[in-house]
Amino acid sequence: MERVKIGQTTPQEIERQFGPPQGREEDGAMVYQSEKVHRHGDERQVEHETTTFRFERGVLSRVCRTRS
Repeated sequence: MERVKIGQTTPQEIERQFGPPQGREEDGAMVYQSEKVHRHGDERQVEHETTTFRFERGVLSRVCRTRS
């Protein structure tokens, strides 16, 4: 997988690497959601992650991640 670079990566490059976003915000930010499953013996824990790519002047300006 290619890396994204602040100030260089375009929305089109993000979509080429990660596919279509699950959502878009009014300002054009692209939102991706994923799940990771962790197992501890018989217990299973699911971690949800949301990654938001924000853009200014047509290039990546911030990457925001939240986990729950």
